Amino acid sequence: WLREQAARGDAEAIAALETRNERLPERINGMESSGKRLAAANRIADWDCAVVDGGRKAVYSRAGVKGRVIDQGKRLELGETWSEESIEVALKLAAVKFGRRPIRLTGSDEYRTAVMQVEKRLRTGVCFQDEARLERLPERERGRENDGR
Repeated sequence: WLREQAARGDAEAIAALETRNERLPERINGMESSGKRLAAANRIADWDCAVVDGGRKAVYSRAGVKGRVIDQGKRLELGETWSEESIEVALKLAAVKFGRRPIRLTGSDEYRTAVMQVEKRLRTGVCFQDEARLERLPERERGRENDGR
């Protein structure tokens, strides 16, 4: 019930979840789609992969790289700590897992902007839900810098 209330924007419910260290998926930097539901240990060059939680999650990490990618089946999470390299890995995994199914980005505008920039450079072929709105994010970020915000 508490999660449902928080998902509807109830500030008290959100605060209660945050005190429990729980988060809403929409607030976590990640990608999700209706693709393959099982986590899969895909080989990513120079990245270690550990399958955990009874095979329900695959955690990708690399020594010296900020951030990691957690494959939870229908969802890839990067969390609060991410880098361009971890976004690259997430996009490569998303291309394999989800194919041409639209991917919903969740998390901060800064993260979403970074994902769009990395995708433009890599051209993995992933497609995003509401791509037109996402394309405008960099413009808003530049506008904030120019406004002094």
